Amino acid sequence: MTPKTATTPATRLIMPIGLILLLILSGVIFRYDNYLHHVSGIDEILVPVSTDSAPVAWNTIGVGMVASNIYNFDAGKKTFDADGWGWLTWSLEIEKHMKARAMSAQPGPLLLQRGQ
Repeated sequence: MTPKTATTPATRLIMPIGLILLLILSGVIFRYDNYLHHVSGIDEILVPVSTDSAPVAWNTIGVGMVASNIYNFDAGKKTFDADGWGWLTWSLEIEKHMKARAMSAQPGPLLLQRGQ
């Protein structure tokens, strides 16, 4: 037979209060660490990728994106708005193919709408 431990209202409050205090302490430490190590520019976020490890086929177009701000997030509708940068990279062979067909490779603003 296992002995029963007496639980009082005070002992039942210790665990939730302890968890709440631990959560608050974790949040304070996280905010303080972010304050000390604040990212001041996009160059601190970007990590260069080595192209030596994976050979890229001549007909491959690379796509990249960095979001600097995400807002109007609506989980119910599965929508959000974002500010940031997007880019494409391609080989010289693809560049020649585009020029031969009078395709423009000029950068310009990109606006994506829902449903596209």
